[in-house]
Amino acid sequence: MHLERANLHPEAFPTQKHYPFNLAIFSQTRSFEFPAPVTFFVGENGTGKSTLLKALVQKCGIQIWGEVERRRFEI
Repeated sequence: MHLERANLHPEAFPTQKHYPFNLAIFSQTRSFEFPAPVTFFVGENGTGKSTLLKALVQKCGIQIWGEVERRRFEI
């Protein structure tokens, strides 16, 4: 599927007083155009979006980001 445009309908927002609906982009923008294909990974926290991207990167043999090893505590 290739979305060419996404239209916003502020009158259908549940509220305009709270985040994210109070951001200027929602009141000043009526549509977003996508002239080229775009991929969105959408989901709740912990559903595997980053894991899927890391698996794709590893399978393709490319490195697009580096992880910094961080210690949670020092002894």
